[in-house]
Amino acid sequence: MTIFVWLFFSLSGNDILKKVDQAMKGPENASSLVKMTLIDSKGHKKYRTVYMWSKGSKRLMKFKSPAEVKGVGFLVLSDDEMYIYMPAFGKIRRIASHSKKQSFMGSDFSYNDMGNTSYSDDYNATLIKEGEDYYLLKLVPKNNNLEYSKILMYVNKENYLPDSSKFYDRSGSLYKVMRNLKVVNIKGYWIPAKISMYNIKKSHKTIMEMSNIKVDARISEKLFTKRNLRRPA
Repeated sequence: MTIFVWLFFSLSGNDILKKVDQAMKGPENASSLVKMTLIDSKGHKKYRTVYMWSKGSKRLMKFKSPAEVKGVGFLVLSDDEMYIYMPAFGKIRRIASHSKKQSFMGSDFSYNDMGNTSYSDDYNATLIKEGEDYYLLKLVPKNNNLEYSKILMYVNKENYLPDSSKFYDRSGSLYKVMRNLKVVNIKGYWIPAKISMYNIKKSHKTIMEMSNIKVDARISEKLFTKRNLRRPA
């Protein structure tokens, strides 16, 4: 008698990825204070504090300290429309498409990482393993213009946020590893409150830790304008 064993998953990779996008979208309005820690290969640390507001797909970040970056503003209106303001130059610059793969303010996050990317718009996902409390997805880009050639994403079954993600460069080498170090539930929303991004090639790490998180706050649409980039936080 021949026995056939079928490997069956209740959800497809793309189904899970859509749930990831929905979870990462979070509340419609939110604000927080971000502590950014940059750690080099020798363990030396630099600290930055940033105010951050979001409304739908829009995001505004304003650097509070240290003095060398105070007043820098970063505005995301969509994945295709990002602006940065550098007080030292007094000009607002739109981030060109070819520049979005570059480091965001010396961190290990790129401009693309800091945007509001919808993974399901840009990647096809295959479920390659299902554990008791996680899904392992393999993401491959839908076009060759994306920053990463492949992403291996461990998705938490409880909240559908990525516990960790491994990003591969265009040559297929492991490039960066992202981990959600702390996730909190505020008013029913699961929010990543502490995230690390480790650059394998540079042996450099960035940790972003959110505090004073407010959700469903009253945030005006007028906040997300280029004019506001020049104003103090």
